[in-house]
Amino acid sequence: MSPILDILGRDNEDLLSSLPSVLDEQANAHALGSLRVNSQWQQHKSTIDHLLEHDPVKALQLIARLVDTLELYAPSLKGLQEVQRYTSHVLESVVFGNGPARQAAAFLLGHTLAMYPLTAETISLTIENILLGGDSDLAMCLILGVKRNSLAQFELHLPTLLRQIQMSAFTGKNIDITQDALKQCMQLYQTGKEWILQATHTVFAASLRLGDLQWTCFIICNTPMLLRNDLRKHYPGTCDASQILESLLGHPNKSTSLALPILTTWETSKFCAEGSVDRIVRFMLTLDPIDSLDGLGQLACVVLEQFAPHLNQVAALALASLADPKLRTSSQRLLGRLLAALGPITLDTMISYLHCPAHILLMDVKLLDQMASLLPNLRKRIIQVLVEAIDDATTRGGDAAVLAALTVFPLQDPYLAQRAQEFVLWSLDESRDQAQVLLALQLAIDACIATPSTMRALTYKAAQLLLADDPHVVHMALSALSNPILASTLDEKSCQMILLALHQSLEPSIQIVAAKLLTHLSTGHRAIVQPLAWSHIRQSLSLMDFLQNIDPTRAIVEACIISNLLPALPPSVHTKYVRPVKTLILLGLERTHESHILSLIFQGLSNLARHGSWQSMQQTQLAIDLLDMSQEIPKDAQHAALNAIARLLAAPQHRMDGYELLTTVHSTFRKSSNLDPDSKALVAGIYGHLGTIERNPVINRDSKAAINRENAIYDDRKVLQSQVAEARDKTGAVRHVTGLVSKALMGAKLSEEVLEAMTGLGILQPGATLVPDLPSIIIRETHASLDRKAKPHALVIFLSAALHSAPHWLQQHWGESAELMSRCIAEGEVLSVMRGLDVVLSCA
Repeated sequence: MSPILDILGRDNEDLLSSLPSVLDEQANAHALGSLRVNSQWQQHKSTIDHLLEHDPVKALQLIARLVDTLELYAPSLKGLQEVQRYTSHVLESVVFGNGPARQAAAFLLGHTLAMYPLTAETISLTIENILLGGDSDLAMCLILGVKRNSLAQFELHLPTLLRQIQMSAFTGKNIDITQDALKQCMQLYQTGKEWILQATHTVFAASLRLGDLQWTCFIICNTPMLLRNDLRKHYPGTCDASQILESLLGHPNKSTSLALPILTTWETSKFCAEGSVDRIVRFMLTLDPIDSLDGLGQLACVVLEQFAPHLNQVAALALASLADPKLRTSSQRLLGRLLAALGPITLDTMISYLHCPAHILLMDVKLLDQMASLLPNLRKRIIQVLVEAIDDATTRGGDAAVLAALTVFPLQDPYLAQRAQEFVLWSLDESRDQAQVLLALQLAIDACIATPSTMRALTYKAAQLLLADDPHVVHMALSALSNPILASTLDEKSCQMILLALHQSLEPSIQIVAAKLLTHLSTGHRAIVQPLAWSHIRQSLSLMDFLQNIDPTRAIVEACIISNLLPALPPSVHTKYVRPVKTLILLGLERTHESHILSLIFQGLSNLARHGSWQSMQQTQLAIDLLDMSQEIPKDAQHAALNAIARLLAAPQHRMDGYELLTTVHSTFRKSSNLDPDSKALVAGIYGHLGTIERNPVINRDSKAAINRENAIYDDRKVLQSQVAEARDKTGAVRHVTGLVSKALMGAKLSEEVLEAMTGLGILQPGATLVPDLPSIIIRETHASLDRKAKPHALVIFLSAALHSAPHWLQQHWGESAELMSRCIAEGEVLSVMRGLDVVLSCA
């Protein structure tokens, strides 16, 4: 979210959250040939019109979400052109009016106009009209909005933006907008973009000449390295570090304090030799500590041992500032930087720091760890501080801060580990504070805590927490018990507690984790788990029969619980229990339930997907019914519903109607704009499973043709997922995948897609033999990317990963890879090359 939109806030979440589904319905209706305008959209439109008159800021909140959602359908905006026209018209009326939030409206207008080719042509005219009114801030906001949607359009209007920046830098009403605009331009700088270089220099030189050091400090702090080097190369007089230093030292404030360490990097050796560093330190010490602490720490990290003469003064300031809660974090950050820059000579300072109260020391445990590593003489004292904190916390009834510290500080010291074990066991009690219990459970799986002597006690304590009232504690306890360290010591009593947690909780996430844990334990603890599960199922069946007429909802819940336990039993006994369970769970779909009950029902269907003895028609119809329900299912139950659909389609019966399923899935999830990332992944999995079903030879030829027609409207990503799923399911991971992945690599438009496809390939077969010429392909693509002036950072990193995965590739392609990396460095891709070399050298 741009800072320009911060004025809008995030109120009206209910109204905002419904917009994506309304627009999706409108787009789907148009795709099916309907010209009717959705009534819900009409209602939202009326709401916006009403708010524009009475509360323009709230109206713009709605429009901001509307614009974000429209972007998902750009550039075609099929079915939503009218919505985009309305949005543009409303935003124009706000921009050219006299109401509040005009700058936010201009930003949104630029975003809206840029997303559709027909309206993008009007951007220049709109900018001209705004500038005729003399408001350069509005024009800059509009162009920044264009960048949010289209970098190409933004670069088209870059000269206009840079002109406005230079004109309004020292005369504009809102310096934040002008600075944000210049920052966006500087980030696009590459060698050859002279207009950005010239504009930055113009503003920088004017700020020095006029004494407006707010701009001077801003440019020093935000200029990318390539632009900074070119500025100093082309304009050595303006960018003379010594002259700039003289200007800055006359204006004491926080921005100056932050700019001086960066300025020091321009001429580090010269500044150290000429005594400029001494002047900078003396200058910073005259400032208020709240302004100087961070600057002093950054300066120490730049000049390193040259900072030693000032250690006593600066350390005294840092230690004195620890008494002020507002300065404490900055003071500890400064002490850490002094330690990193100067090492052992900070010993006296750190000894003084360790005399601070424990609650201050525990605020920055990473600093204590850093001290223990760099100053071994203090290790015993630091451990003593932690032990005393444990004793004090035990006396006071517990302290989450101490446990939080133990999760960060290494516990290799035997005495500290022993005391930490005792404290963790003491904290694993429902009567303790929730935060304390959760941190103790997190520590319980630490190898230094879960030793052979404590594992049984830890397991028992964690199992007891399964009966806690707090679902967060129960969930965390189950997660801890799922860890192999503790799971190996589970006994019959602990397994009974897991069963009780499964039975007592209506929280779907707890049920799922408990069921998975029991299923896992049925392998290593078969003699304990299977009799318990069997006994529990028989009791639940009796209870289910009893409740069927008295409390049908509770009976359905019991059926869901049984379905969770089925995987723990041998397959031979599944048939005996599945039929009544399946009947009740399907009955639950016909009733109205709260979302947590619905989630349990969908989880029950997922469990029955492989054990339900489905007929093909029943399985098809159930999947279609779930798809039809998906728009009406409460949001917090949607994930479970999608999981149920995916599990049903993962075990398809013969003669399953693939065509009808394809059309239903595609009409339901064409955009998936209102789904969270996990749910989108499940939808992708559903398409993948359909890749197997749709090519089932028993589907007749007419359906095949219809499916091919449907494929024409799938995006390439979905088709590729379907093809990979088919190849994997029919022939395994090796055969036929080479062509598919090569096609993905050559046809991908974004390097991120390439990276994703090839990473998936590496997981399928780490031997890297599926695409024998993979390095050559990536090198060719990277050169092409550089020729297009694009940023190939993902490709560089993947090339390095490919070379790392196969030694013969490293030997064969290292020469041309080194040449490519040299070219990347020349183009400014230094960071990705360094990361790539780190990957390559790790296998050398």
